[in-house]
Amino acid sequence: MVIPANKKHFSLHPCGIGRGLKTKINVNIGVSKDCCDVESEMEKARYAVELKADAIMDLSCYGKTGEFRRRLVEISPAAIGTVPIYDAVGYYDKELESITAQEFLGVVEKHAREGVDFMTIHAGINCETATTFKKTSG
Repeated sequence: MVIPANKKHFSLHPCGIGRGLKTKINVNIGVSKDCCDVESEMEKARYAVELKADAIMDLSCYGKTGEFRRRLVEISPAAIGTVPIYDAVGYYDKELESITAQEFLGVVEKHAREGVDFMTIHAGINCETATTFKKTSG
């Protein structure tokens, strides 16, 4: 079981996630180039809270994502999750392949400082890395 809870998320009503616990309801929202209306997304967040969502996933990738995230953390008793690589593309205004590891980690740290409870980290391995893991694992 895990209990995602950032100490900076003061409005959080923490809940456990894991085997033997009830099914959780997760709501996906966020600002994007196609839908950059922060107020509309905040209304969706308020509705998700009203309907007792357990988690809200902020998939923002465009515009004032930090402002949106701070407001979301402020009003939501549900755990807040993000996908930092989505935000990094807009934050640095770069193509994905141009973002450095340090820049990516900077966005991860920024989200944590803003009160995000959990993050989805997209990480991949190639055949060479898999072979190395296989050789070095017990």
